[in-house]
Amino acid sequence: MKGGESLRSRDYRAGSGRASRQGSLHAAKKKGVGPLVKLAISVAVAAAVLLPGYRYLRTLSGELARLKEEVVCLEQKNRELKRKIEQMENDAFYVEKLAREMGLVKEGEVVYRIKEEPGDNGESGSEQVKGE
Repeated sequence: MKGGESLRSRDYRAGSGRASRQGSLHAAKKKGVGPLVKLAISVAVAAAVLLPGYRYLRTLSGELARLKEEVVCLEQKNRELKRKIEQMENDAFYVEKLAREMGLVKEGEVVYRIKEEPGDNGESGSEQVKGE
């Protein structure tokens, strides 16, 4: 050692001691943390921006699937209604059947309606209706 220098002071000045190694480790840690923090912030910002849009997209996808099912049902119902329209336009017997189900009577027909409830004397009553 040179004139009154301690070992410790010489190591600090030379930069080869424990203190300079700790300093370089600290600097290395600082360099490694900066990019990680930036990456974490970037991921957080991206999630904050994209997550609501993703949720909305999922909602719209579900709505689209529901509407497609509804379209299929409505198309089937539409086909059935078109078939009934065609049948009404071309089948006189079908039209007559529908008219009779609605209680309509042809001109000149006589309709007898039988009451199902027995009268006071135990007999069932009847009623006559004439078509016009």
